[in-house]
Amino acid sequence: MHSVRETNYYLNTALFVAGLVCLLTGLIHGGHGSVSVLGSAVSLRWLHTAAGYVLGGLVALHLLLHARWIGAATRALLRQRGKLVLFLLVIAVTLAGLYLLAQGLSPSGPYGLGPGGRGFGGPPDR
Repeated sequence: MHSVRETNYYLNTALFVAGLVCLLTGLIHGGHGSVSVLGSAVSLRWLHTAAGYVLGGLVALHLLLHARWIGAATRALLRQRGKLVLFLLVIAVTLAGLYLLAQGLSPSGPYGLGPGGRGFGGPPDR
């Protein structure tokens, strides 16, 4: 049996690896093309999607394992007026950033390119 510290370490390592794979496959050719993994060609789009699902599952597990701490920390923050304002500001800025990012990467235009040629990348995989 692992200690809580070891479990957190392994979980954080898995989160880092899944996040890095998701980030890199999203940046490399916008998820188009393929890469060789153990001698087989793997679609970057498939690898990006799979890493995203794994990352989502690991984040959910991380939140479940830390639910008591998250609840206690949130209650402590909400009791202090100054920290409550900061908490709400962080949420607002995060939501605004996600909205603006989604607008810049919207799949409208040729080959899913967003406004100004930004977006998901080149022609779709066939």
